[in-house]
Amino acid sequence: MLKFSVLVDDEVNLPGCLPERGLALLLECDGLRVLFDSGRGRALRHNAAVMGVDLGSLTHVVLSHGHYDHVGGIGSLPVYPDPIPLIACPDVFNERGYFLPLLPRRYNLYRLSGELDPQQLAARGLLPHCSAEPVWLSERLVFLGSILRRDQARPSLLGYMVRGGRVEKDLISDDSALVYKSEQGLIVFIGCGHAGVENIVQRAREVCADDRVHAVIGGLHLKFSGPRRAAALGSYLQREGVGSLFACHCTGKRKVGLPRQTQIGAGFEHVFPSQKQ
Repeated sequence: MLKFSVLVDDEVNLPGCLPERGLALLLECDGLRVLFDSGRGRALRHNAAVMGVDLGSLTHVVLSHGHYDHVGGIGSLPVYPDPIPLIACPDVFNERGYFLPLLPRRYNLYRLSGELDPQQLAARGLLPHCSAEPVWLSERLVFLGSILRRDQARPSLLGYMVRGGRVEKDLISDDSALVYKSEQGLIVFIGCGHAGVENIVQRAREVCADDRVHAVIGGLHLKFSGPRRAAALGSYLQREGVGSLFACHCTGKRKVGLPRQTQIGAGFEHVFPSQKQ
C-alpha cells in the first residue's frame, strides 16, 4: 500500500491550506514517511498542520532538484535528534540563476537555487546523501539518480549554474524522480520534469525492470509549453498505457487536456491499495 499527500501545490484541494507555487508531497509506504520536495517555504508547516501531518516523524527527505520552489521549505522542517537522510543528485547544492559578471564578484540577478548548506543541514539532523546512481529507500521505493537525456523529450533549460567556480548553462542535470514498484506497475513521482517526462519514465522502467506504468504524479513542466508539446505528452502517456495521472504544480492549465487526469492540490490525499486488499 502507498499513500501520497499533497502538502504544497500551486492550487488548493482542502479548505484551510495555503496555495504556493511549488511542490511538496508526503509518501507513506513500507513503514517509511518520505518528504518529496518542500515548496518555497511559506506553506509547508501551515498545510502540514491543517492536514494533521507530523513533519517530525519523517524517515527521509528526497529532493527532485535544487530550484527554490522545491527546496525552499527545508528550513522550516524541525530539528531531527535522530538524523535522517536527505537524498538528491550531486548538483542540488550549486548556486543557480541569472548572473551579472561583475568583477571581482559576480552578482546573481535572479536566484533560482535554494539556500541549502550541507553543513547546516547536517547540524539539524538532515544528512545529505548525493548520488547520481539509483538509491533504494526500501525494496519497492527508489530514487532514480541522474536521468539520461534522450532527444525524444526535449529536456528544459533554465538559467545558469555555478560549477567549480565557473558559470555555465544550467542543464538541470540534478532533476530526478521517485518510483514505487506496486503490484499494478510503477508509480512515478516527478518534481518538475525538467529531464523530460518520457526520459524519466524510461529510466524508471530500466531501474525497476518493469514496463508497466500505473501512475504518474507531479509537475510535468507544461505551464510555459505550447499546445503541441502538451498534445505530444498526452499522446505518449496514452500510448504507454499510463493508468492514472495526477499532474500539478508546473503543469499549469495544460493538464486539463491530459488523459486520465485527476485534479489535485494542497490537502489532497490518495491511497494506492495493494492487490491483496
